[in-house]
Order: sequence, then structure tokens, then C-alpha cells
Amino acid sequence: MNQSDARRLLPDLPVLVELARTGTISEAALVLGMQQPSASRAVARLAEHAGVRLTARQGRSVVLTDAGRHLAEAGTEALALLENGLIAARRQAGTENALISISYQAALGESYLPRAIAHFRTFRRTTRFQLSHGSRRGTLDAVRDGSADLALVAEPENVPGGQVAVLFDEPLVALASTQHPIARLQRPLLPEDLRAHELVILSAGYGLHDSIVRLLADVGGLPESVFEVDDYRVAQGLAAAGVGVTVLPPSAVTHAADVVELPIAHPEARRTIGVVTGPDPSPIVEDFVDVLHIATRGHRRAPGTATTA
Repeated sequence: MNQSDARRLLPDLPVLVELARTGTISEAALVLGMQQPSASRAVARLAEHAGVRLTARQGRSVVLTDAGRHLAEAGTEALALLENGLIAARRQAGTENALISISYQAALGESYLPRAIAHFRTFRRTTRFQLSHGSRRGTLDAVRDGSADLALVAEPENVPGGQVAVLFDEPLVALASTQHPIARLQRPLLPEDLRAHELVILSAGYGLHDSIVRLLADVGGLPESVFEVDDYRVAQGLAAAGVGVTVLPPSAVTHAADVVELPIAHPEARRTIGVVTGPDPSPIVEDFVDVLHIATRGHRRAPGTATTA
């Protein structure tokens, strides 16, 4: 049998496969939505093209011969391969010009998220992204109300029907002007060192606000003198200007020469970063979550600071 012979079998092969599965021509015809005479003719054509008997009479029934069973088994495998190929083709077509909507906490947009997107687009070049940043509460709300496919957040929590995946842990450091008294301690900072100075913190609703509250919980909580801001870059600017000290994750952006990041010696001086997806994420969103895991391998951490991966 040459390739042309095999191709002639394809139109009628489902009938033989269903005959093997159901046991009767009438049932095979019913499953395939065709008349019984048409199904019988299909089996006859298959036998003619194959050059062997595929069925035999057994009383009033039609049964498969050994040759018929072998061809039916091969047909089952062939049709399964075709179905899988069709699913893959449709899935690939569905990713063309697909849009992934991401809500994220702003500091994660410095390098981690851009690196993940750049890697993803090496094999999904036509995928488009819609990015929005905000507070931890706001990013989670975006997934809850369906305006974002996924949220990239600190201390991730599940949303109804959604999924959570932990990506990495990162340290928190103190940021201060080199002229600030805290920068002259020449040792890792303690929570009481931070509480002794004016602090610049993000407002309630931002993950870093809660992180600083936990960090200072054992030494009396937040000091009386606190600047609350709604953007981590403003916190950076105030600290650089010498207004106070702020606590942030290490920055991927090089600071000016008169700004220093200082390690903090406390178990709460860290945060967990994760991704939260809503119910039934699309295959392309699931693929992007896989890439987020890959991007964690090169994520920057503070030099000399121990973290838990």
C-alpha cells in the first residue's frame, strides 16, 4: 500500500473505528449522524481500498475480522493524533494577537516584569500586553472584577475561584541619604534603628505599608513622625533628599551616589512575591505564568542579604 492508498481510507475510517467501539453498524451510523446504508457502504469502500476483508457475518450480525480490528486500532490512533493536532492548531491561532492584562505593584515593573514579557515575546511575538500598576489591594481587586487576567503582588492571596503561585522571596532594605545619621551605623539595621528616625512609608492598602507595620510591631509600631505617600518613587525621592528613611525592596535602578541601601537584620525584613490569576485562565495566561517562574532565576536581590528562594 502506498501513501495514496492510505489517504483514500481517511474519509471512511471513522465508521470502522466506531464499528469497533460500538459493535454494530447501526450504532456506528447513529454516533456519526449518518444513515445505516451509508455506513455499510463506507465499510465496503474501506475493504476495497485496503484489499482485505474487514468484516464477516456472524449470524445476523457483522463482526470485524482480525484485519479489521488491526485497521480499526490504527484508525483510532490516527484520528486521536489528528484531533490533538487540530486542538493545538486552534490553540496557536487563538494566541495570535492575544491580549494579556496584568495588574502589578509598581516596584515589580522596574525589571522583573519587563524581563518576563521580553522572554515571552521571543516565542509569542504577536501577544499584546495591557499593564496597570497600583496598590496591592487594587491589583487584587482588578483580578476579582475581571479587569485583569493576573495580578503580580506581594503576599499574594487567592481570589474566588482563582489560583495563587508563589514566585520568589525578596529582602526589604532601608533607603537613606548618605548624609543621614542612620547611614553611618556601619552595621545591618534593627527595627529600633528605623523607629528612631522619621519614616517615609506607603499608605495603607499598599503591601509595603503592611510589611513595615509587621517589621516594627515588636518595638512599638510606627513612630509618631511618618510621611505617607502613594508611590514608591516618591518615597525614594524623599529619602534621597534626606527627609527621612524608607523601607523598600532593593531597586534594579542604580541610585545616585548620595543614596545608600542598608540591609535590615530581622526576619520580617522580606516579602513574598506571587502571581494571582482569576477563574479559568486562558492557555496563553497559563503560559505567561510559566514564564514568570523562569524569570525568577535572574531576579536581583540585595548583595550580601540572605533570602529564602
